[in-house]
Amino acid sequence: MSESLRSSATVVALTAFATLLPGLGCCPAMAEVDVGLPTSQSRFLEPRQIIGASRIATTLGVSPGSVRTYRITCFDDGSGAPVRLRLRVQNRTKSAKYRVQAIISRNGESQSVVDKVNGDNLFSEYAMVTQGPGDYLLTISKVKAKPSNPENRLRGGAVIQTMQECNTKEGKYTGVYPPLPAN
Repeated sequence: MSESLRSSATVVALTAFATLLPGLGCCPAMAEVDVGLPTSQSRFLEPRQIIGASRIATTLGVSPGSVRTYRITCFDDGSGAPVRLRLRVQNRTKSAKYRVQAIISRNGESQSVVDKVNGDNLFSEYAMVTQGPGDYLLTISKVKAKPSNPENRLRGGAVIQTMQECNTKEGKYTGVYPPLPAN
């Protein structure tokens, strides 16, 4: 089996495993989207318009500089105009020597959040950007667990999950399109 096929098969297996783990169906109107796979492999996971919250189940590569970027769109679904996007991240890879960080940004405002405990089946705190309806950018990357750690501590793959929601000023869910790759 070629290296690229073996790598693709690993990504498919890790992602499929990540979506089966407990705690993934915790929010109403959740959509299951894996946008980290090539189209030919993700044909069974077609994105769909949803209301309320969505999630991403994906992987980060072995390289220390592995990054995933997504575009998340908030819209008024009839529940009210969105005023903010809230997001949490989870590193499901217990053995990782690094942490996973998610940054959401729009119109020059950004906020980051880090999952501080790998593999504990709990999400990080929320990051929140209040910039109304439209497209937000999500960037997921690895960061050092301690500033003094050497760069090689960022090596290794990770199974990642995020949960994001668009809210009205009253805090109610409103429309969110499934995340799409931004690059």
